Amino acid sequence: MTLKIKNYLVLIIIIMAFASCKKYDEAIITGNTVPPDQTISNTTIENFVNKSYISLLGRKPNSVEFSAGVSLLKLNNLSATDRNSFLNQVLSKPEYEAHLFDINNIDLLNNLDTNEFSGKILLFQFLLSDSSYISYWPILQIEMARLLVVQQILPQLQNGTAKTIDLHRVLIDNYFFDQINMGSLNFVVSMYQHFLRRYPTENELNNGIAMVDGDFAITFQQTGNSKTDFITIFFASNDYCEGQVRDLYLRYLFREPTSSESATLTIQYKSSNDYKQLQQTILVTDEFIGL
Repeated sequence: MTLKIKNYLVLIIIIMAFASCKKYDEAIITGNTVPPDQTISNTTIENFVNKSYISLLGRKPNSVEFSAGVSLLKLNNLSATDRNSFLNQVLSKPEYEAHLFDINNIDLLNNLDTNEFSGKILLFQFLLSDSSYISYWPILQIEMARLLVVQQILPQLQNGTAKTIDLHRVLIDNYFFDQINMGSLNFVVSMYQHFLRRYPTENELNNGIAMVDGDFAITFQQTGNSKTDFITIFFASNDYCEGQVRDLYLRYLFREPTSSESATLTIQYKSSNDYKQLQQTILVTDEFIGL
């Protein structure tokens, strides 16, 4: 066999081998899609249990609660159904409402000792029994009534007759909040800063002060002429509901919600007035869990 023929045969063999490898490679790429790993680590599940208890109850789970939570979440590899079931169990704990009250007491009343409420009520009762203060009795009666409402709010939260929005309203409509935020200007500013996380615009501030002082004014496109009107309009606004969404995103996810997230959850909260559901919607996400 001549050298020329040998070289020609070698070239044909090389071409055939290359063509064969190419077909084989193509078959592997198109026919062997690797499925994603659905296994959730034990650490991730355990951290979710701890974070949920701390976020909703202000404490870590005890050993029994921890084991039960981990076991439930492992059943179906941290499924959405099991996440919600677990969070429902945490939210149903009797100390949930007490922790909610404490968080808002710290934020709105500088962590006022509840004994201060009782002490001030006793003082007002004493003054109402002293005829030398008769000219102050109408004011004292109003102030005492407002403090009695504060005392009643936690039991009402626990028995389901009050909601978080009622807690907010009670904690800003009492003698102690007025003392912390004296004057109409400070009251209006504090409402915007606490619940909307921003300072009011000049127009919002002027109209808010006017309404609180008893003049007809417009706030959140509603007309009123009293402090009670201002409070009612404020808590009925979309801005208040959006503020609650923002507050929980910042507290649980350490970021602002996107425009889409904010719009969706604001509508949801405005229609349901269900603060627990709002919390659960955020805590059930992969982002909070750390996936």
